[in-house]
Amino acid sequence: VPSLDADVATAGAIDIDNLADVAAFVNNLSTPVGSIAYDQEGNFGATITRVVTGNGDVTITNTGGTGADIAIFSDVGLPGVEADVVDDTVSITASGAITATDGDADAEVVGATVTLQAGDGGVGTEGANAPGNSFDINATVAFNADTGRGDDGNITVDDIVGDLPIGLVTADAGTVTLTSVGAIDDATVDEVTDFV
Repeated sequence: VPSLDADVATAGAIDIDNLADVAAFVNNLSTPVGSIAYDQEGNFGATITRVVTGNGDVTITNTGGTGADIAIFSDVGLPGVEADVVDDTVSITASGAITATDGDADAEVVGATVTLQAGDGGVGTEGANAPGNSFDINATVAFNADTGRGDDGNITVDDIVGDLPIGLVTADAGTVTLTSVGAIDDATVDEVTDFV
């Protein structure tokens, strides 16, 4: 399916599986209460314009090869992927890269815990949509990222609201560049390694 929209008016989960034979455009998946899952298979990119829940977790995956990138849009007050910042989790996994479509100062991803995992092309700076585009987030409980299971791509992320609480960031041979308007600190007070 090349273009997707799903809007729940009152409450309810959204769960979509897409066996892609062309690049997909997720224009709008929204629910006021309920979790959202979008799973795409096939070696094609997915462009996310707006995925939002008022109360629930968000899971987005794109698998099937190194061309299975996820590019996320942002606009003023309209993050591409948004869950509440109290206790909801946003998890985004791509066999390819995870990038921003725009070079603006608006958040691509908002949630309490934000986890980004890219297999080829890194998080934030590499891939077809990334040159010059800042990958902006707002994570209030923990930020996790992993390219170490893939090509050790670079991770470049900017937290644009408050502090950036680090859970676990793994890039192995890749470079990690994190910026924040507030502090960059451990998500939990412990002796466990936060960077690998």
